[in-house]
Amino acid sequence: QSQVVESRSDAEVFTSEVFTEPVYMYGKPVVTLFASSDTKDADFAVRLCDVYPDGSSMLLSDGIKRGRFINGYTTSDTASLIPGSIYEVEIELSQLAQVFMPGHRMRLIITGSNYPRYDVNLNNGGPMYVSGDSIVATRSITSSNVSPSKITFQGYILNQTSLVSENIEKRIYPNPSSGIVYFEGFLQNSEWFICDVSGKVISSFRIDEKSSYDCSYLSSGFYYFKEVNSGFVMKMVHLK
Repeated sequence: QSQVVESRSDAEVFTSEVFTEPVYMYGKPVVTLFASSDTKDADFAVRLCDVYPDGSSMLLSDGIKRGRFINGYTTSDTASLIPGSIYEVEIELSQLAQVFMPGHRMRLIITGSNYPRYDVNLNNGGPMYVSGDSIVATRSITSSNVSPSKITFQGYILNQTSLVSENIEKRIYPNPSSGIVYFEGFLQNSEWFICDVSGKVISSFRIDEKSSYDCSYLSSGFYYFKEVNSGFVMKMVHLK
């Protein structure tokens, strides 16, 4: 990521503190902005970067949302912005499997365009993909307890001590079961779902200090035990 981009006067740059241990990011980041513009249309573009100890900034993912599509992409959803009104803008980034190493930082860059990667917005609320002069748009980003602009991860951020060695065999036994089942190779206090054969969640629980769980309350049948963090799934047979 060029320093020329990050030093532009029309770019807002937010950088985390230096990480002191590996931070593992899994899933799809979503940037939520509470934003306004003084024009009938405007783009909101974001870039997520990994900042190295030497200051170099490596682009991980980017995304953009056009103001007229804040409510959706169908014809009935499309509407011009009301200048000065604050909107909740969600920008989805691509799926990531990223490790921020010690000494690194996370950086989020917010801009009003990302040309030539994305089409230039004329900001006038008129037809798209036509030639013409753009209206200069002044955008504002707000953040408060009521309107928290933020980046969230639809996945998990784990520190190194939270990980279970991939060399440890994971199993749940006995299977079939009629009462207490035992978990081997999983973290204590990990969260689980029990689902029926249709995928409906029947109950949720956390493994106790004995790495066991009493499922004697279940009716006879087939069930799926799913660990929330890892996505590990095992089919279980329960007998009364």
